[in-house]
Amino acid sequence: MSVSVRVTAPDNPAVQILLEQLNQYLAVRYPAEANHIDSLEELEQPNVVFVSAWEQEDVLGCGAIKFLKDEIQYGEIKRLYVAEYARGRGISEMMMKHLEQAAIDRDISVLRLEAGKQQPEAIALYRKLGYLERGAFAGYENENIEMSVFMEKQLA
Repeated sequence: MSVSVRVTAPDNPAVQILLEQLNQYLAVRYPAEANHIDSLEELEQPNVVFVSAWEQEDVLGCGAIKFLKDEIQYGEIKRLYVAEYARGRGISEMMMKHLEQAAIDRDISVLRLEAGKQQPEAIALYRKLGYLERGAFAGYENENIEMSVFMEKQLA
């Protein structure tokens, strides 16, 4: 069966179940003060593109890019998650490519992200896709960051 990635409203009921699974996944690994989770309201803002991966009527994964500006305009990858039963099929990479294209379409050439140190699979994916480690960026400098890895990628 074919997997498709498409822009989706984050309040879609099937996506909400997936986001709750992600919240539980993170809550087991990190204390609340180390979780940088965007709310549904934040994901619904005009500066956010939210995508999900589907196989027929089953949602397999989700992710978002939030367009921000500090010293430069950039996109921040948020809420990337694949359901446990669907992992190992390249779905995260498909969604990341879709999010990167959304940035390119908006003339954004820098993508950033924060990932937890207890998520080595996610960090390996980002490295594979060309993301390099960097220091904390806007919004994270004063946070509980010892459990975080910050990464950045320059888009062509």
